[in-house]
Amino acid sequence: IQTTKRLDNILKGDSAETVVMPVSATSLQTAKLGYKAPDFIAQNMLKQESFRLAKLEGKSVLLVFYNHKSPLSSEILDFAKTMQTNHGDSVTIFGMSVIDDSEIVKKQAEAAKINFAVLNGSGLRSSYGLESTPKIVLLDAKGIVRLNCLGWGQETQSEITSELKRTIDKD
Repeated sequence: IQTTKRLDNILKGDSAETVVMPVSATSLQTAKLGYKAPDFIAQNMLKQESFRLAKLEGKSVLLVFYNHKSPLSSEILDFAKTMQTNHGDSVTIFGMSVIDDSEIVKKQAEAAKINFAVLNGSGLRSSYGLESTPKIVLLDAKGIVRLNCLGWGQETQSEITSELKRTIDKD
C-alpha cells in the first residue's frame, strides 16, 4: 500500500523523489512533429521536487536538451535564458540535462544565472529521440510537438524564435 501511495504521488508530480520516466511504460511513445508529446515525470535538478509535463497543458513548453560537457552548452543556456526573459509569460522553458549529476548542473546553473528549471532528461532518450545534443522541442498549449530541432547553428535561434512566436499566437 505504501508503494502504491508513493507511485501515485510520483505520477501526480507531488514527490521529491528522483524519478525520470515516461509516464506510460506500457506504450512508449516517441516525440514526433505534429503529434502529442510523450508525457513524463522528471526531477527538478535545482530543487528537490518532481515535475510532470501533463500539468502544463494549456501553456506552450520549450524543452532544451543539453549536455553540460558540450562547448555549446553555455550559448544554448544563454539562449534559453533570453527566451525565458522575453517570453516567460507565454511559454514555460525547461533545461533538460542529459547528465544525471545534480551537483554539476547546480554549479553550471548558478554560474550562468539560470532563470528556469533544469530537469533530469537522462531517462527520456528514447521517448524524445535524443541521439545527440543540443535538441530543442517546442510544444504548443495542447502538448503537440511544433518544433523538433537537433543541433545548433546560425539559423537555429531564429528558427526557434519564429516557431515560438507562431505557436504563442495560435495558443
